[in-house]
Amino acid sequence: MIVLILLIIALLIALISLWLKIRHNDTQKLVKYATVLSIILLLTSGTIIMYDVTNPEAITKSVSKGKQHRQKKLGSNISEEKIRKINIAIAESLADDKKHLSNGDPNIGYKYSDKIHSIEYLSNNKIEIKVNNEFFDNNENQKKSTIDSAQNCAYSGIMDSRMVSGNELRKGLYATIKYKKNVVGHSKKSDFKHYKWIGNVSKE
Repeated sequence: MIVLILLIIALLIALISLWLKIRHNDTQKLVKYATVLSIILLLTSGTIIMYDVTNPEAITKSVSKGKQHRQKKLGSNISEEKIRKINIAIAESLADDKKHLSNGDPNIGYKYSDKIHSIEYLSNNKIEIKVNNEFFDNNENQKKSTIDSAQNCAYSGIMDSRMVSGNELRKGLYATIKYKKNVVGHSKKSDFKHYKWIGNVSKE
């Protein structure tokens, strides 16, 4: 669009210059030059408009900017609808792990689920994990293992909406751990797979 405006200005300047040069000499020449310049203007503007309409890159950038604007309004890096779908997938994954455990599956990978009440993806790679009474029977290493497994469960839900890299899996999600309404721990900012536990909080 800017190119088109500049082109129009340039052509107008050219027309004025021609008119000043030949207004006292040959009116027919002025008409001819004006006609030629008008045709060039029409052809060029048509080409620019067609390029804007048919250029996939331009269309993609326009759509991308629209999406970014909507996401900023939500205050997160993904939409509320995607977060809802992710949490449905996480809940299903946790329920499936609990089912395997209750059916006597010997795989210790499911053992974490009997200490987890719920896992919720918030936004911006943050999750909230609610634990139950059994969680407090764990020692420090067992608590870490339980929350690490809960993080993996969260990623299984996220994978339903987008690709997750190996680096993301290693880094983990920033986890806030709650027992009922109380925060009992959270990820360290320096390492999301290491946790700081808040004292004086015990099961009821």
